[in-house]
Amino acid sequence: MYNRTLGILTALGNKSGIADQYGNLGLVCRKRGDYGRAEDLHRKSLALHSEAGYRKAMGLDYGHLGAVHKIRGDWERAGAMFGKELEIAESLGNRRRAAAVRLDLGSVFRAKGEFDRAAAQYERAREIFASLGDGSGLEAANEGLDAVNIGRERP
Repeated sequence: MYNRTLGILTALGNKSGIADQYGNLGLVCRKRGDYGRAEDLHRKSLALHSEAGYRKAMGLDYGHLGAVHKIRGDWERAGAMFGKELEIAESLGNRRRAAAVRLDLGSVFRAKGEFDRAAAQYERAREIFASLGDGSGLEAANEGLDAVNIGRERP
């Protein structure tokens, strides 16, 4: 379905639609475990969104790339992508998205054994989620902090 839609959008020259379909196809590939193809598609989506100046969509693209790198265990690249996503979310004033990205950054820092940096991300996410009245986000931030404390206790 996405390939057919991509063909139609390409014929019409609809770059925004093409970018969105690349992103959708990237999600499908990631779900199927084809991380190389997913990364390629998300990069294509990012390039088109960047060209058009669609910052919100660019943030999502960076987040999808971060997720691909996180799955692969490439913590440096995952952190870089999530960092760019956070920068965009904050510049757009999207506090809920910024808090969610901080959860991702916290998990990256935790995986790298950087527990103080992880805790700082989870704490900030917790503050934001609490101010928004987002109970599930608050719970996720608290779970992240619990995981940091467990990680600190391990030799």
